[in-house]
Amino acid sequence: MTSQRFAVIHTFYLTFGTCLAFQCAVVTGYLTSGLYSATLIVSFGAIVQAVVLFWLLLFYSPMDGVLGTAAPLLIGALWGVGDGMLNTELNAVVGLMFEDAKESAFAQFKVWECGAVAVIFFLSPHIVLQVMLILMTASLVISFSAFLFLTIAVEKSSSPSAVGS
Repeated sequence: MTSQRFAVIHTFYLTFGTCLAFQCAVVTGYLTSGLYSATLIVSFGAIVQAVVLFWLLLFYSPMDGVLGTAAPLLIGALWGVGDGMLNTELNAVVGLMFEDAKESAFAQFKVWECGAVAVIFFLSPHIVLQVMLILMTASLVISFSAFLFLTIAVEKSSSPSAVGS
């Protein structure tokens, strides 16, 4: 039973990584041409992430058989695609927003990203999966709202009416 569980977890991470790499390297980077396209792709990635989180939170339960093997693979694939979209586009947006100070902007982005991973890593043994999924959903909603606010603010500041004022 334990070896079967490890095989499913290993396959989940393999599927996640494959979809993440394919999505980042081939599809998402090719489609990015500016802030408008990045906003659309980040929106789609956030929706995919939200679907996976809500599915895990509300509907998923461990199963046996083919469905028990296929469900984690589908979750891993969707999560990999959503994560690939978000990571690729957020890095592109950081590059677009901070053209004069790219190195420090990317360094600051990675510091905050690593800090969040460290907090979740140290919290994970002390909280149950449902609480972890709620925290991840809340952080997705907050960060996506902040991203949309930033996008609107940048679009307003670069519009012709704002420049002429």
